[in-house]
Amino acid sequence: MASLSRTASRSDLLFAVYVELGSERSLALLHSRLVELGIKTSLSTLKRYSAKFDWPRRVAEVEAQAALRREGGHLKTALAIHDRQSQIARALQGAGGAALQQLIADAPRLREMKPADITRLLDLGMRTERDAAIGSTERRRLALAMANLITQEVVALFERINSITDEGSRARAFASGLDAIVDEHLRAEEAS
Repeated sequence: MASLSRTASRSDLLFAVYVELGSERSLALLHSRLVELGIKTSLSTLKRYSAKFDWPRRVAEVEAQAALRREGGHLKTALAIHDRQSQIARALQGAGGAALQQLIADAPRLREMKPADITRLLDLGMRTERDAAIGSTERRRLALAMANLITQEVVALFERINSITDEGSRARAFASGLDAIVDEHLRAEEAS
């Protein structure tokens, strides 16, 4: 049992190096990098580890998680941009409303306005209101996409820990994994 554990640990270390090779990774490239580093592992051992510990599936999982993290970063950026633009739009709408109140209170000036000017003001008001409604829908869409992203990460966590037979160990693994997801999103939030 200890030998299997050592083999799994060695495989995990070699897998980490394999993943870091990026999109050009191959077992042959991993073997040559290990030789350069002075780590003696045969290509046949790497092939055996890859098959036994299902490296192709694990690489796909790592890459999928990285894609989810990138998407989450894009969503957070889009939400932050939307929030800033909404604040600016509300400020401009407030300033425009105050200016319109002054204009309405100034009867002589209002009488001097041409119908085209009044039409432009009405059109601008309607477009601003429509843009605000669309912006609200866009924010909801972005927030929903963010919630979907987190849900996918939690589902992936369930899939990873589902094979743990001991209930206590599975619960601890879930708690640790969930903490990692929350911490990652909090760090990303602080960074933006």
